[in-house]
Amino acid sequence: MNRPMSSHGPKRKPAGRPKPQLERPRQRPKAKAPDPFLVLIAVNRPRFRVRSERATNGDGWGVRSLLNKEDPIGLLNQKQPDVLIISDDFGRNKTLGYVKASQKWRATGLYLILVTEDPEVAKAAAEFYDECLVAPWKTIQLREVVAKVFEKNRGKKPEMASIEDED
Repeated sequence: MNRPMSSHGPKRKPAGRPKPQLERPRQRPKAKAPDPFLVLIAVNRPRFRVRSERATNGDGWGVRSLLNKEDPIGLLNQKQPDVLIISDDFGRNKTLGYVKASQKWRATGLYLILVTEDPEVAKAAAEFYDECLVAPWKTIQLREVVAKVFEKNRGKKPEMASIEDED
């Protein structure tokens, strides 16, 4: 082909009249839905993890329960929950590493609940949590704490499903 290279460039359209701009009808701004109340559960023992899930079954709440290999600090970096329920023996947590690492979010409104079986751990870590539940604890106790946090943050009482406390 004996065509010059310049013919392969973009074609120019001849200048014509500008298109008239259509006016869009004014729309009312949509009401923004409130953010859900977020709860992150990082509890090692299945028995206590299930209790925590039952205690946080509020209407419209976002509850995420982690497995042992998941990283709660990484999830705190993504989106900060309102409440973090964490056990002292979760995952690879040594000497309350995850509890200590979550302190920077406590300053921005995170409510940290520590779940432990050892009262000595609760005494030693008293500065690192807002509330501590030492075994034996009941589901209703955790529910009261979380409902108190919801009421403080949202200004109203939570709507929660009833629980049959079998603990």
